Parts: sequence; structure tokens; C-alpha cells
Amino acid sequence: MKVRILSGLEEARLGAAAVLWQRPLDRGAIVDLGGGSLQVTRVRAGRIARVASVPLGAVRTPLRFLRHDPPRTREIQALRRETRDRLLGVLPRAHAGDVLIGLGGSLRALGRVFLKSVDRNGASPHWLRLRREEIAGLCARLEPLTVRQRRRVRGLKAERADVIVAGAVVIVELMTLGGYEILTVCDEGVRHGLLLQETFRGASSA
Repeated sequence: MKVRILSGLEEARLGAAAVLWQRPLDRGAIVDLGGGSLQVTRVRAGRIARVASVPLGAVRTPLRFLRHDPPRTREIQALRRETRDRLLGVLPRAHAGDVLIGLGGSLRALGRVFLKSVDRNGASPHWLRLRREEIAGLCARLEPLTVRQRRRVRGLKAERADVIVAGAVVIVELMTLGGYEILTVCDEGVRHGLLLQETFRGASSA
């Protein structure tokens, strides 16, 4: 078996392609928050217009910034500044009608915690629309908790307890910087994009 590591830009294109296959959109942005990086894709006229990858992953950032348990205020502020600095010139500003769609396990985790908090048990976070203030509220709720305490939060899987705060901080800062009021959570991702790529590549060569 040959193994090849995808670049950040390839990840961005594959994730965005999977979203656009499921839910065509005219313009907006697709963000994929992974462990090591954050992919940002600009969509214009229903097509991928620009892709970027920045080192703001939900596993990478707590290792660098959130050294205490629970994280200290100055650590959170440092992560907010880093997010703004990394996204300046990369994240498209929202205009009327622009849509923001988010991929990745941390976003699905935030969606599940939100659904549990409003007693929507059994509901799926797929295509869940979250307002910026709702994500900020989840962030404010999780920040003062220790990792052990977060493991007891309804809807949050234990393996996400140590990274969920960093992911939430990055997303809130992203939405604030870009002027996005609503983020739609999507279950699709790179694996779906790869499946589409290989399927249609095979069809075109048949």
C-alpha cells in the first residue's frame, strides 16, 4: 500500500468539494478545524475560489498556548491574538448572503454539547446552525472547567475534553474577525472528498 500525506491545501479542497457536493452554495466560506491545522476555503459563484491552511488546529494550539488546567485568562487571550494574526488576509469577510460552513470533530462536538444543553436529545449536529453568541456561550461555559470536569459535560466525548476549549476559542475568534453571525456544522469531510475524487476519476478513465 502506498501512503501519501495530503497537504493542507489538498485537505481544504477535498473537504470543500464534499460540502459542495452535498449542499451547493453560491458564496461564503468553508472552514475545516482539524487537529494540526485549520483549512479555509473561499467559495464564489458556487465554486472553490481560494484555499488556505493555517496552523490553528485544536490539538496543536492547546499544546502551545493552554498550558494550565483550566487555562488561564492570559493564555486564552494569547490564543485569540494568534488566531486573529493568522487569519488576517486569509479569511474572507462576510457579505450579505454569505454562508459559513464548518467541518471537523471539534465543531461536531460543540454541536452535540449545544443540543444537549437545549434538551434536543438524539438530534444530530449535521447541518445544525449555531449563532456566534451560542458558540461563545459554550466557550465561556467550558473555559473555567478542568479537563476532568469537561469529561462530565453532557454531549462531550471524553477524548475531546482536552482540546474543545481551544477549538471553541478559534471558531469564536474566526467568526468575529470575519463578521459571520451563523456557522452551519457539517458531517462531511476529507474522506468524503477523497471518495468523490476517486469515484469520478475512475468514471472518467472507464
